[in-house]
Amino acid sequence: KHHSTSIEKQLNIDETERDQVYNDKKRFLQKDKYDLKVLRLCSLWFENFDNEAINIELKENMVHLPSKKFLLVMYQLAARLGTSMTQQCDFFNNNLQKIIEQCVMDHPHHTLFILFALCNADIEGRMNSRDIKRSNKLSTSEQDVQDKSRIQAAQNVLNRLKCSSPKIIQDTERLVMAYIELAYWDISHLKNQKGGINLPKIVSCIGSDGKTRRQLVKGRDDLRQDAVMQQVFGVVNLLLKNDLKCKRRNLSVRTYKVVPLSRKSGVMEWCEGTIPLGEYLLCGRNGNAGAHKRYYPNDWSHSDCRAKLLKIMKHFHPVFRHFFTENFKDPAVWFERRMSYTKSVAVCSIVGYIVGLGDRHCQNILIDCNTAEIVHIDLGIAFEQGRLLPTPERVPFRLTRDIVDGMGIIGIEGVFRRCCEETLLLMRESRDAIITIIEVLLYDPLSTWTVTTSKAVQIQAKCSDFLEAQDGRTVFDNDNRGKASDIEKNKMAERVLLRLKQKLSGMEGGGFLSIQGHVNYLIQEAQSTENLCKLYPAKDPHDGILIVGDGNFSFSMDLACFTSSIKIHATSLDSKETIFADECASTNVKFLYSQPNVVVKHNVDATNLSQYFPNHKFALIIFNFPHVGGKSNIKKCRLLLEKFFESSVTQLCDQGKVLVSLCKGQGGTPKDVSRGAYGNSWKVSTQAAKAGLILLNVEPFDASSLTNYRQAGYRSSIKNGFLTNGALLHTFVRRGFVNLTYCYRMIYSRLDGPLTHLDSVKIQNNVRLRLLEAGFKLR
Repeated sequence: KHHSTSIEKQLNIDETERDQVYNDKKRFLQKDKYDLKVLRLCSLWFENFDNEAINIELKENMVHLPSKKFLLVMYQLAARLGTSMTQQCDFFNNNLQKIIEQCVMDHPHHTLFILFALCNADIEGRMNSRDIKRSNKLSTSEQDVQDKSRIQAAQNVLNRLKCSSPKIIQDTERLVMAYIELAYWDISHLKNQKGGINLPKIVSCIGSDGKTRRQLVKGRDDLRQDAVMQQVFGVVNLLLKNDLKCKRRNLSVRTYKVVPLSRKSGVMEWCEGTIPLGEYLLCGRNGNAGAHKRYYPNDWSHSDCRAKLLKIMKHFHPVFRHFFTENFKDPAVWFERRMSYTKSVAVCSIVGYIVGLGDRHCQNILIDCNTAEIVHIDLGIAFEQGRLLPTPERVPFRLTRDIVDGMGIIGIEGVFRRCCEETLLLMRESRDAIITIIEVLLYDPLSTWTVTTSKAVQIQAKCSDFLEAQDGRTVFDNDNRGKASDIEKNKMAERVLLRLKQKLSGMEGGGFLSIQGHVNYLIQEAQSTENLCKLYPAKDPHDGILIVGDGNFSFSMDLACFTSSIKIHATSLDSKETIFADECASTNVKFLYSQPNVVVKHNVDATNLSQYFPNHKFALIIFNFPHVGGKSNIKKCRLLLEKFFESSVTQLCDQGKVLVSLCKGQGGTPKDVSRGAYGNSWKVSTQAAKAGLILLNVEPFDASSLTNYRQAGYRSSIKNGFLTNGALLHTFVRRGFVNLTYCYRMIYSRLDGPLTHLDSVKIQNNVRLRLLEAGFKLR
């Protein structure tokens, strides 16, 4: 009897627990309080996608679940379309497609664009535009079977939906195609085209409420990562809203809408009323000086500040507190906005640290002039990929003296520190939701979150190595070298997820930290002088690129498309009238006029550069295909090169480079012609040596790898181009420390095989004597 009573009690306990689980399930399905649990549901489902019992259970209960519950994970669901093609996974595919179809039918405006983005994943390779084909010539050729199956699966879903809701599907499809065409349409003659690597367009739309809202249409840029990062920020906001302490402090991350439309195009919400921090601090608006110049005019310039970081702190004062006194005159509003700013910085700092957000220079951080909230844009460097840049990023988030200056007299203490602690505590408690939403992005083959060589050069492009990638190839070589394979990418994703879990567990510096200790550690790392002094330096406006003799400005246009952070001076010997009389040249110049980092000058003589740039030094001076009209003016062409080199030396930085491209046979180097043809060449090395320059490198000039470049200026005609087959790019440096072995290898290598050891010794000794006589220091 006693045994029977014990079993009965145990049975009652089990039944109570079962009823509790059942009631919890009903609450999860019926109430909105537990909407975030769908993240965990999807995580478990994806991990067991081939489990037939789980898929049958999900199918039976799916009818009781409102489709709006899945809106939060639509990106994650769509990413799984077509990824499981085995017969055992039919249940998974059927359930997945039914959920997506139901979501589209019930909430078309929230979900249709996600499906069209999948269908249009390879559209850039199928469009007729020549420029689009060139910029995406690898997108279709390297798609694997899984990518194609995903595209086909998304198309099948849309085809079935067209039968039930044809009008909204067709209308949305026309809208998407119009946006994609606009993203790649050449409208450089319009004044409202913003500068940048990917040349976005601004459009104004009138809503049904009569309000005008601006949008940013971008091409040649994968916005999927930005969209998912905004989704992460949205989940964080839900978590903050559901937490009583965080809700009382009104903590949140400022977000904006990002809608990918294809693999390389999309639409972004324009952040109204915001300005970059760098614009207020350094550049100013409407021709006015920046805050540093206005409030501390005697502070050091940027170039002086680079000398020693400790001296910067004494001669370069923080000024961001004045932003609040300038924009909020009422004391109560001023206090409220400053508090809002401090809380916003705290939340964004912790969330940015968790997701490993990098490239946080002051042009990528906006501030709302009305609410003083911080907005982070350009989210392409995440998951600590900034540590893999040529100059690794070392701080967890941006907490410079100007950022702290805006928080008031107590700085990082008080509100900022406490809000950081509350946000980090919430992130730790919600680690499953955060990990679930991020791991799908990491394993998604359509996303490109890893840092490629060209991406690194774009972010940290030094003028001196602007045309060189880390492996020695030019950045205009539009191949896909360095792209990680699926296996390598999965290994990197595993590493990222492990690091993410460590952060959410409080593991830093080899040990586990409390919330307070963790925040204190991050603040110290963000303000560490040892870390700050090793960061990538800001661009020097005087350390730019000078392009001379660019007949139709097409080469300058290519460089301007590649970077918006380096100052480019584009010049031509022709007059402004001559340029605008040519359709191609005028289009290029109008585009360059719209770029904030480009200065255009006409009637510039390459042999007298000091007349046009009396107080300017350049890191790169580029002259493509210099020439004097006529077929047999070899002496005049040599003289032109000699005078150009003499002129360029006066405008060159100490460690700057001069780049000269010449047609086949003109240079006269062993890389280019035989010794017998040397006498008929322009002897480019000899002309450069007269100005104290030495040939450092010779490499092929591949005009086909430049999207917009069109050779022009042959025989004094802006419409005639040169034959560039076999053309070479020559790199020169000024007299100074020379790596003898490198120069010897470049200049004296022969085409008919390697030199013998005896030949090498004789030539090397000869080179050494000649360089020493010329005054070079050798190593």
